[in-house]
Amino acid sequence: MQPPSPPYHAPFNDLAGSDVHERQADFVLKVEQVYEPKRGLLVKLNADAGVLSLAHNFAWITGGGRNHIFQATEVGSIYIDATRVVLITNNIEGHRLQLEELSGLDLEVLRHAHLFVQAVATSIANGSSVQFDTDGSFDNALAPLRQALTPLDIRRFRQLGHDCSSILSHVSRTHVRPGLTEWAIGAAISQACVARGIDVVVLLVAADDRVHAIRHPLPTTNVLRHKAMLVLCGRRGGLIASLTRMVYFSQDTRIPDDLRKRHDAVTFVDAAALAATAAPLATSGDDGIAPNQAFAWNPSIAGTKSEDTVLLVEGGGRIEVLTADGDWPQVRHTMGGITYSRPDVLDIQVDAAGNPLPK
Repeated sequence: MQPPSPPYHAPFNDLAGSDVHERQADFVLKVEQVYEPKRGLLVKLNADAGVLSLAHNFAWITGGGRNHIFQATEVGSIYIDATRVVLITNNIEGHRLQLEELSGLDLEVLRHAHLFVQAVATSIANGSSVQFDTDGSFDNALAPLRQALTPLDIRRFRQLGHDCSSILSHVSRTHVRPGLTEWAIGAAISQACVARGIDVVVLLVAADDRVHAIRHPLPTTNVLRHKAMLVLCGRRGGLIASLTRMVYFSQDTRIPDDLRKRHDAVTFVDAAALAATAAPLATSGDDGIAPNQAFAWNPSIAGTKSEDTVLLVEGGGRIEVLTADGDWPQVRHTMGGITYSRPDVLDIQVDAAGNPLPK
């Protein structure tokens, strides 16, 4: 007779330090936003129930849960009506979702041999009107709820932003070198992301002439000589942090005048965008800007770019850079009496063979 298996202690995939009670409170808050008897979204849409299947909506309402195996194939849905919150999934994935992705969340679980979400949800609703987020109109209606970050969302976003900026900083300082291909640089970034549970949504790497010529440079076999642009959009728990870093290798620690002028100009535009975000002026038909929303402006000028993910802090008038890196050189611009720091070009002095020199 085999000994019993040891108890399974499911790890939680996020790194923000949230506990079960905090996740449950966040879950309840978001469920109420979807279906609160007088002000909930479904009431406004004249619907009796809603189903959240898309990965970004599932992650939002569950505080970071993953309902996918392939990146674009969802295997679990959250059904919400006036009296029930139900996970609809199949027999294979229900075990993992319940133990590892939804641990501590108060909801029913319905497992089926085959995942026909619409049929199951319609059966649960018993003839009532059901909204599915796979219909673009309901997904669009959910967007303002996702954009208004909760305290748990913000803490998770801060950790993700810190990790993404640390990855680009570490790779830039310790791995990126003249003679490497863009593929090799991208591989180092990807490896560091996977090690921190971050999905690479966008990865752009350009060396030298490609920085000028290509707006969205997917990595190639192009070999770095002097200048590199690294762009990362990293996702964890449904949140995406976006940032760009510029690196220049020289033997005299002097950034070329043309690059200096261009980067000063593009960071000025970036700072102006941040200032406008801190004091938004909306016109008729514009999407609103509200506190506790995140933004990633990314102005570019041929040969350089500036980008970070920022948070408009509740109370207005203050921008928090979620992907800030205190060790990265900064360019500072003052707008309306407020100084905004933007990432400068990291200049690394090398010898004739391309090896970094000690500072």
